[in-house]
Amino acid sequence: MSKAYDLKYVLMADDIRQEASQKVILIGFYPNNEIVVPSLPINAPSQSFLILIVPYQKKYSGFTFAIKDPHGQELMKAEGIPEFAEIKKPVPLVFPRSPAVYISEGMHQLLFRLGDEKLKKIGEFRVVKVPPAK
Repeated sequence: MSKAYDLKYVLMADDIRQEASQKVILIGFYPNNEIVVPSLPINAPSQSFLILIVPYQKKYSGFTFAIKDPHGQELMKAEGIPEFAEIKKPVPLVFPRSPAVYISEGMHQLLFRLGDEKLKKIGEFRVVKVPPAK
């Protein structure tokens, strides 16, 4: 079976927006994939993920993007049926989450599926509780 797409990278930021010109704006980028919070649980106003892929076909049977906490609880799930104007060119997929609720510390998994493949881990980020200094 040939590959349906290439995954180039996954980015996490407080907010990610895509303009009509296809330019992507990142606000509050997390280069270390680590979210530091003063306490748990916490409601962050927003969080977004950008997945850059290179599709090898215009239509797919569907996609799923999900986030799971360290205990396997699903925190977010987005599904749809994508259609791409061009193939073999990078395409940013943006998934906003608002509010972003975190209940526990530890590694959170980012899962993705495109077409007929199974949901697979494409990244992770850590939530760390650091109480404010007194």
